[in-house]
Amino acid sequence: MASSRTLEIHLDGDEINVDLDDLDDDPEEVYVVLQDSNSPAWMWRTVAAEYWGKGDMERAEHTIRRAIDLFEQQGREGMENWQAMQLIYANFLIAKARHAPKLILWTARHDKLESDAKDKGFYINQAATSMARLDAAVPAPSILQLLSKAVAQLAENAIDAAGRTFDEVLGRQPNNTLALMGKGRIQYARKGYREAVKTFQRALSLSPTMLPDPRVGIGLCAWSLGDHERAKHAWERSLEVHPDLEAPQILICLSLLNDAKDKRRNQKERTRAYGEGIKGLASIFRDKGRHCAIVADALSAFFIDRKEWDKAAKAAERAIQYADLRSVVSDGFMHLGRIAHLRGEMSDAIEQYGAALDRHDKNQLARAGLGQVHILTNEIPAAIHDFELLLSDNQNLLQAILPLASLQASGWQGANPAEQEAGKARARGLFERAARIIKGKEVDTEGVEEPELWVEIAKLWQTEDANKAREAYARAVELARDVTDPEKGVDPKLLNALAVIRHIHGGETGRAEARDLYQEALVVASKGGEDTTHEMVQTVTLYNLARCWETLGEQSQAQEAYEKLLSRHPEYVDAKARLAHVYQQQGRIDEAHALLKDALESQTDNLDLRAYYTYFLASNKQSRPASKFAQLTLSSYDKHDVYSLCAVAADLYSTARENKDSGSEAIKVRRKHFQNCALAYDKVLSLDPTCAYAAMGLAIAIAEDALGGLAGAPVPGVDEAMVRERNAGEALSVFARVRESINTGSVFINMGHCYYTLDQFQKAIESYELASRTYAGKDFHVLLHLARSWYARANVEQSSEGMETALDYAKQALALAPEDKATLYDIAVIQQKFAELLFSLPADRRTLAKLEEAIAQANEAQTTFAALVDDKSPVLPFARDLPDQRRRYGETVLRKSNDHIEAQKAAEAEVLAKAEAARQMREDERRRKQEEEETRIAEIQRQAAELSERRRQAREEAALWNAVVKQEKEEEEEADRKPVRGSRKKRQSAVNGSGANSETDGPLPESKKKKKAKRSKLSQSQAEQSGEDTEDEALFTDTERDAAPAAGAADDDDIKPESTKPRAKRVIREDDEEAEPTSKRRKKIKSKATISDSDEDMSD
Repeated sequence: MASSRTLEIHLDGDEINVDLDDLDDDPEEVYVVLQDSNSPAWMWRTVAAEYWGKGDMERAEHTIRRAIDLFEQQGREGMENWQAMQLIYANFLIAKARHAPKLILWTARHDKLESDAKDKGFYINQAATSMARLDAAVPAPSILQLLSKAVAQLAENAIDAAGRTFDEVLGRQPNNTLALMGKGRIQYARKGYREAVKTFQRALSLSPTMLPDPRVGIGLCAWSLGDHERAKHAWERSLEVHPDLEAPQILICLSLLNDAKDKRRNQKERTRAYGEGIKGLASIFRDKGRHCAIVADALSAFFIDRKEWDKAAKAAERAIQYADLRSVVSDGFMHLGRIAHLRGEMSDAIEQYGAALDRHDKNQLARAGLGQVHILTNEIPAAIHDFELLLSDNQNLLQAILPLASLQASGWQGANPAEQEAGKARARGLFERAARIIKGKEVDTEGVEEPELWVEIAKLWQTEDANKAREAYARAVELARDVTDPEKGVDPKLLNALAVIRHIHGGETGRAEARDLYQEALVVASKGGEDTTHEMVQTVTLYNLARCWETLGEQSQAQEAYEKLLSRHPEYVDAKARLAHVYQQQGRIDEAHALLKDALESQTDNLDLRAYYTYFLASNKQSRPASKFAQLTLSSYDKHDVYSLCAVAADLYSTARENKDSGSEAIKVRRKHFQNCALAYDKVLSLDPTCAYAAMGLAIAIAEDALGGLAGAPVPGVDEAMVRERNAGEALSVFARVRESINTGSVFINMGHCYYTLDQFQKAIESYELASRTYAGKDFHVLLHLARSWYARANVEQSSEGMETALDYAKQALALAPEDKATLYDIAVIQQKFAELLFSLPADRRTLAKLEEAIAQANEAQTTFAALVDDKSPVLPFARDLPDQRRRYGETVLRKSNDHIEAQKAAEAEVLAKAEAARQMREDERRRKQEEEETRIAEIQRQAAELSERRRQAREEAALWNAVVKQEKEEEEEADRKPVRGSRKKRQSAVNGSGANSETDGPLPESKKKKKAKRSKLSQSQAEQSGEDTEDEALFTDTERDAAPAAGAADDDDIKPESTKPRAKRVIREDDEEAEPTSKRRKKIKSKATISDSDEDMSD
């Protein structure tokens, strides 16, 4: 007998044993044996399971697919086996999906997957296909098939469908533990934690040692309900029952990391918890949890804290690729953003933080990191937007309040005065809130230093109210003195900041105070020794002190400070430039000129110094040398120097405009100067898109083109639309050139405007989408432009999908600016148009669900219009009567909504009715054939029953007749044995009288009457039941019928019949078709009297 590790296969009478412990790498021989022996599915499954258990997933899958193909070729004979293997294959694919990456990050730098790696979706789709084939082949699925289907639906995140499938299983098997586990998981996903606990507990009571372990789910529910101790107890109990189970180990380690963040615990406990948690996660990740994204995510944060960037990046990329939850994917990208941020790779940091927020827009760390990077890259509006969003999630988050207040207070380049004023007002409110929170200890203020808060407040007020700014800085210094060691002194940078604000805004008194603060800061900084930071602070403070003396009019003191500074740092060109400026103020122009030349000789390529020298020349009435020097800077040092380009462009513009000569040659020169000016400004904008000076210069140059340049003279008879289109076309060529030099969102926005003007909506959409990408999809105006373009395109193409896309973009824009009423109005218009568009489409181009959705959107639009009508704001971004007009129009449109609904229902019902009619015809035909078959079978059964009944009656009658005949014969034999009395004549007379059957011969003896009655009763019964003469014939053999007349003849001749021996009874069996005569039967001779009596009885 084979061992339990051997597979017995019977082939052509031989037994082949396959050792499962020693399967070949090439299983082809096993396949051939299994195929030739027509082995059932469980044998193929056993071989596949062996490869699966050894981790050879490729051969396991090949074995399963080989079996499926084989059984599929067998047709109906192999259907049962095919179904079994198809089910195994679906579960195999689901198992592979569990360990497959959810997302393949092709840009991964450290955790690169194999080039042929398949993601989780690939396997889940294959599993779904396999289950679909199985469902089609098996109309009444088994419990196992239903469970597999539910698991596949869970893998597809089809929660509702999976719930229905689990309920179906529980309807058939209420105590199915796997179905209970699935139902509990769905309840947990829907945040029904208490219901889920009950479901998990029920499963646990039915099977305390089952896997997956319900205790894990109970712990997760308890954690979500805030009972962390109960959760940890459940996971610990799970490990007691299943020591090797991975999930409770991970959850316990994560709970330890959570304990480490609990500030209610002492530092020793927190350190111990953090160490144990990280150690446990590292062990799990190393041994068996490399596919666990949440473990990789936690380890990535740990490696970032230790500045092990490569390990951190690898763990983060692993978390991104294997995570099922968007929050974990977002954390992975956030960790990559932090790594890039800390490394100074700002563009990469922005990209990674943006990716994190795309996956989970509530990721506060990613939002804060993105805001910090935007600050570092001087993208202040973007940073403000980031911190605003961060603050919207938590109104008391100091880490959002303080930087947002600072940004709002400082303003940003390009902000108009109204925006700056609004920002400052917002900042003041935020700072006051922060101070209130810190003072009231409403939240944890660890890491938030009050002096810094007052410094920010001072910065806010320094341009608005010098006294408040001074008070804020003074408060900051006061707080710093309270918490600082007097021997070390207050931070010199803080003293320098207070001195600067007093220096700039304090007047004479303030400048004097500033001078004292600068000197104090120098003393404190000097205590730092030769430390580089303190040396830098000393240098900056001494420079500021010199500037302070300059403003105080103490030129000698300033000169002395600059000279002292230059003696310590002769390479400090800013100090040389300021000293030159002092010399210039003193009228020592040649010395100043010499000092600047000396600075230029030491740093010839210092563009800031060259820019100041250009200014020095221009301010000393040397405009032509200044222009030549700027051109030299461009030709010899940096042809892209923005300051020099602007200087040259300004000189060209000034020269062209001042040229009043009307001659043709002068016009050509002037035109050339304007063109060169425009080219110079265009180049400046390519180098610095935010340069307002260049932008204004280019605009002016284009406007001056009316003198005869790029634009032609107006064409009479051409309407405004044609002119607009022509201008848009010309603008496109300009923007195309700009795009070649700079690739910013503003360029694409302007190109989109041009395409929209030309009614080229698809190209406009493409341009706006490119612009939106540059702003990470968070630019309010770009989103509105996209909505407008999709709306126009949808109207032209009569596309409901396009209208939905327009609505989606408009809603995205509204999310960025929830209070914008114009966007709210636009959304309502799109919703209304969406319904109107669907109403105009034929039934085959729309669906009932889509139509109902459009009507709901239109009703929502009506609500919006009504709210806008009631809006009493003094200023609205649209005509005040427009919402009311739209509302009335919407009422008109919606009047026909029910008609359209009914028409759509009718159209879809007609389609369904046709399909149902066809199905009903097939069902009726099948039922008719079934009824005909049942009728035929019933008729056959009825005929068989009738035949059986006739045979039974015939047997009963034959038995009764034989009994009567036997009795008569016995009586006759008894009569023959009695002595004969009387003369022969009397006996003869008796015989003759009996044979004549005459009623006048007197009554028969009593015994004779009884015999006649008995025979008459038998004959009558026989006649009533059969009604045929053939039944009488069946009671006699041919010999008996022939013998009866002979007996009668003997009686007529007065011959006494011979006595006959009793004949044997004939037994008629149930399977006899009819009573056949027996050839060996002896003839029976009846007397004439007997026959006559029988005939008489029959006649009666």
